[in-house]
Amino acid sequence: MKILIQTLGSAGDTHPFIGVGKSLRSRGHEVVLFANEVFEQTVTEAGLDFVEMGDAETYHRLANLPEVWDRRKGIEIVFGAVVAYIEEAIALIEDQLDGADVLVASSLGFASRMVRDIHGVPLVTAHLAPSLLRSSVRLPRTEIMLVRDSYPLWVKKLWWRLGDYLVDRIVAPGLNAARTARGLPEIDRVLEEWATYSPDTTLGLFPDWFGPPQPDWAQPVELTGFPLYDQSDQVGLDPGLDDWLAAGEPPVVFTAGSANVQAADYFAAAVSTSVDLGVRAVLATTNPDDVPDRLPATVRHERYVPFSLLFPRSRALVSNGGVGTCAQALAAGIPHLVAHVNFDQRDNASRLDDLGVGYGIAVKRFSGTRARQSLAELLDSVPAERTAELSERIDPESARARACEAIERTAARS
Repeated sequence: MKILIQTLGSAGDTHPFIGVGKSLRSRGHEVVLFANEVFEQTVTEAGLDFVEMGDAETYHRLANLPEVWDRRKGIEIVFGAVVAYIEEAIALIEDQLDGADVLVASSLGFASRMVRDIHGVPLVTAHLAPSLLRSSVRLPRTEIMLVRDSYPLWVKKLWWRLGDYLVDRIVAPGLNAARTARGLPEIDRVLEEWATYSPDTTLGLFPDWFGPPQPDWAQPVELTGFPLYDQSDQVGLDPGLDDWLAAGEPPVVFTAGSANVQAADYFAAAVSTSVDLGVRAVLATTNPDDVPDRLPATVRHERYVPFSLLFPRSRALVSNGGVGTCAQALAAGIPHLVAHVNFDQRDNASRLDDLGVGYGIAVKRFSGTRARQSLAELLDSVPAERTAELSERIDPESARARACEAIERTAARS
């Protein structure tokens, strides 16, 4: 079976699909993974065929835009980039389409949905975070969501309609131009009517206890669990870090996400907070310019370290709240403070709060006394029994197997 997987976004958006792709490959399938150039080595070392979909220069240019972390402008930038690249992305997938049995796409895989509509190849749309599946029963707690679960239903539906209008202004013109050129009908309300659910199969790559199915999801969604993957099979712990971890108490890990290279204030607050509380700390960021020049002996910087190897030897995590990072902390059984910025991060934090293993604050409030109080409260209030209980529920291998089975079933039905 030949399977084409389209991914878009940062490491947290790409790694789970590499993990699923590896499992598919082990089951005897040919797997082609489309991703940005920055992930080429990771994909090829995982044994998958790689097709560049977006260059490294564009990736880093977008990551360096301060506006990308603005709650309104960020959405415009991300959706705008997807649509601007749609023709090239369609062509790249069509070049690999000969003999393909099924397409798999992440939430922004609009090109794969277009190829499905043009050529009839079945599509599995896979969402990493629960907030990507629209519900008026359990509203997403995102930065742009200004209504609450308790509001009247008509208010919530009106809010969703306004959101559709704003997204369609960005997405629909370019998308419908591509559709019209191929003899396809135009679409309205791109997210609700077209992009979120595949007519063939829709997956949630998370467990039901993290993102419980909602009665008003537009179509059935199969939940697989977290298919964790972080290159731990390719990259081990640095010997220096291994020795440092063994030489003292478990540290608090601070990370701002793989794509956030504008977090100097956050990491400065992380250092001062850890020193004030008397805890050791690891700063995990690919951007050394975000790290204070002089670090105390109790604080260490790592450009990249597999979280599945670091978190089990850590006391707690402070992060931006990407769903993959949340999943790794849950798997390691450590409490988690989310300093959320945008997109799904605040909603992910709310789910940790619901589960009793963490909570969130806005990153702009993570400084000074507030940062110290928030981390101290996390370290004192989260029961180890609760984090251990949830850790035992996570089985990445089984989650990847369920995703593979759903993909195989979708291909077999065509």
